Amino acid sequence: MRKAWIISLTIFVFALCAAAFSFVVMQNQRELRAALMLEGYVPLEEAMLLAGYVAGEKDLLFVKERSPRIELLFDLEEEIAYKNRYRFPIAGDTLRYAQRVWIREERLSGILHCSFHYLDGILAKESITYAQNAWTTAFPPLVAHAGGGLRHSAGALRYTNSIEALIQNYNLGHRVFEFDFSLTSDYKLAAVHDWRNFGNLDGKPMSEAEWRAFVPLDGAYTTTMLDDILDEMMVNEDMFLITDTKSYEATPEEALLQFRCLYNEAIRRDPALLSRIIPQCYDEATFGFIMQTYDFPGVIYTLYASEATVEEVAAFALSQDRIQVVTISSTREDLLAGLPSLLAAAGKMVYVHTVNHFEDIIPLTQNGATGFYTDFITPESFGVYREVLRN
Repeated sequence: MRKAWIISLTIFVFALCAAAFSFVVMQNQRELRAALMLEGYVPLEEAMLLAGYVAGEKDLLFVKERSPRIELLFDLEEEIAYKNRYRFPIAGDTLRYAQRVWIREERLSGILHCSFHYLDGILAKESITYAQNAWTTAFPPLVAHAGGGLRHSAGALRYTNSIEALIQNYNLGHRVFEFDFSLTSDYKLAAVHDWRNFGNLDGKPMSEAEWRAFVPLDGAYTTTMLDDILDEMMVNEDMFLITDTKSYEATPEEALLQFRCLYNEAIRRDPALLSRIIPQCYDEATFGFIMQTYDFPGVIYTLYASEATVEEVAAFALSQDRIQVVTISSTREDLLAGLPSLLAAAGKMVYVHTVNHFEDIIPLTQNGATGFYTDFITPESFGVYREVLRN
């Protein structure tokens, strides 16, 4: 009897010690978790599940099954997160603790385009939304012209309006992209500057199928349609699209059809895309076509096809709340001389195209230019240059 009592007591003491040890471990884990939370880290797998991803077949591979499908791989050795064809540096932003990977919330929110925070110790997610004309303030004041220049073994290529240029320049820091669009013979929007200098070079629109099958410059890039670009915008929800539809060259019916194509393709995927699309108008008529199609949050008034005077441009731009940016050519000295100050008084901005040399930025900025369309200036180099000027 006494032996059984001693055995029971021994078991009880061991159980009590184990419980005490587990409590200490759990307490330490809670304290370390709290410390990581205070340092701005979130548990990667938990955050990815909240963002709608599921674990993939490889370690730290996550998948979002939707159209388009998104695969996101966190390579801790290379210190890069691969999201489809996009790359995000994560050096110094991850750590392993308690058999889990933790990542800085600020870095993860930039990859997933949603923010994370703790509510009573529980991780919660919140979508990131952009206010009207947020593209002018949330990012460096640069627009990747025609998708941005494509750096290729064939040379520095401009006007490709290609997915390759979009991806390359997104990886270089651009978030605002201007694309040229022209109607195909079957009334779809192809990402092409025109049919005289591209495609068959005869001024005649190709069909969508013909354009998709066309191989430019021995395959230096692939031809692109509007829906391809919108799919990429679904992958990266901080990507903004400025459209150049050359509507001034089209009949009124064709101009209206262009904007309806734009609207319909966006709606078919996600109505939220419309808040990240900024159409360009060329005159009062095309502005009317845009507003007749949809009340876009922001419209750019671009003047490369206009002979309007400073006073005429200012009068129209100031009369429309949706026009927050006026874009002019760097060669239009008559407009640069007086337009920026007139618009700035009403909180509106002037962007200039196309600027590829830093020495051109100084006089343009002194004349009141706020932002620049560019082929090859990157946000990083622009930031360094601007910092030098400040000092």
